[in-house]
Amino acid sequence: MAIDLLASVAAELERWGSDGLNTGAAGASGAARFYSDPAGFAETCINWPPGKSLTDYQREILAAIPVKKRVSVRGPHGLGKTGVVSIAILWFVLTRESAGRDWKCVTTAGAWRQLIQYLWPEIHKWARMLRWEELGRNPWDSHAELLTLNIKLRHGAAFAVASDNAVLIEGAHADSIMYVFDESKAVSAETFDAAEGAFSGASEESGNEAFALAMSTPGEPTGRFYDIHRRAPGLEDWWARHVTKGEAIAAGRIREAWCAQRLLLWG
Repeated sequence: MAIDLLASVAAELERWGSDGLNTGAAGASGAARFYSDPAGFAETCINWPPGKSLTDYQREILAAIPVKKRVSVRGPHGLGKTGVVSIAILWFVLTRESAGRDWKCVTTAGAWRQLIQYLWPEIHKWARMLRWEELGRNPWDSHAELLTLNIKLRHGAAFAVASDNAVLIEGAHADSIMYVFDESKAVSAETFDAAEGAFSGASEESGNEAFALAMSTPGEPTGRFYDIHRRAPGLEDWWARHVTKGEAIAAGRIREAWCAQRLLLWG
């Protein structure tokens, strides 16, 4: 699967480089170089602490976004879900802004506290680690651009929306749009469906693009997130990825001893 995905990424990079958009084409500068390469963005434009980098599964998840368009990931606590979501958001925001695209990034979650206490603080953390010289622009102004729960730039905005307000999610319009569903096992089917308007007009012919990224720990066998991962009819256009406990342990994200103890506690 990973080899096929890398081939698809290469094809996507070539496609964007050969069209008329000011994206990842030869000669593009700043963040636009990574228009279709979120993994390359993460590896080049983030000042990683010594000995730290993307895990293999994080790299695979990021690489899937521009190719598969709809990406859904489930996995255990501690694998770095909120971190990879934050990096994906920064990639989308900075590359579309650098390319001069009309863009929006809508973030929602199963609970409002997930946005205000976890996701947006994590976005701020990773923003502090950006290598602005690689991005070809000055750091964001904390009073006008990078705000508590949104990012406001010349060509677009990223913002938080409560998952019980499907109208606001449905009302987002832009040439390039990204929806993020964090802790999405608790996000309603109606909220997922509210994003479908953006996908209805996204195509190579129109020049519009839409992406969706859903992340969560597993939950009860019900709801849209569960249906995506069981490959329910009508949801086959989602790329579903299960990050296993073994992968997270091998990546050094969680400890075997912790898993054994939680097994005794939770069963």
